[in-house]
Amino acid sequence: MNVMTQGSKADYTYIATKQTTNATATIIETIAIPEDDIVGFFLEVKGIKSDGSVACHFVRHVAYKNDGGTVTIVGRYINAQMQRENTGLLLTQVISGTTVQFKVKGLAATTINWTSKITQTL
Repeated sequence: MNVMTQGSKADYTYIATKQTTNATATIIETIAIPEDDIVGFFLEVKGIKSDGSVACHFVRHVAYKNDGGTVTIVGRYINAQMQRENTGLLLTQVISGTTVQFKVKGLAATTINWTSKITQTL
């Protein structure tokens, strides 16, 4: 389930849920970066094993720019917080064309329920 809400004229919040059952990176949200613009993101992502025995929580700040159709990260991302009970649980970002894919990675043969809240400021 993905939900987008609009706050002020330039702020958007994306809420998504995803379930992983293996150690393959899975897209939880894909967001377009407007041409000749910069977009900042504040991400909060949590994951918890279906029985509650393993959990993680990520808080991250990151910005991307689109220069004539070429998207790049501005500087590097900042992990404001990263708590995880297993180092295999991951949050990554991948540039794909003019979009950024936010991905989560669970554990092999393990059901992880993920929730993300991504705030975008144009």
